[in-house]
Amino acid sequence: LEFRRVLFRSNALKHAGAEEVRFYARASADSLEIRIEDDGRGFEPEVLKARGRRQGLGNMARRAEAMGGTLTVESKPAKGTTVRLVVKLPKDA
Repeated sequence: LEFRRVLFRSNALKHAGAEEVRFYARASADSLEIRIEDDGRGFEPEVLKARGRRQGLGNMARRAEAMGGTLTVESKPAKGTTVRLVVKLPKDA
């Protein structure tokens, strides 16, 4: 977990110019939610997708889907970015 936290912070600093990155994790009996929020410059997700410049986020979405989860990205210019991963847990977890 510590390594991942450093990685998220590094990417937010590198790509978003963020000063603050918040990491949240919540587990219930049937799911795990991880949310990362930053106060960086933000972007228009649809514009990035249309330009084909979504490699990192695309890879993250494919990995989430492979685990049976979903990845959502909310961002607006000058408003920061929130990345949310929700994965359903097996009944015997």
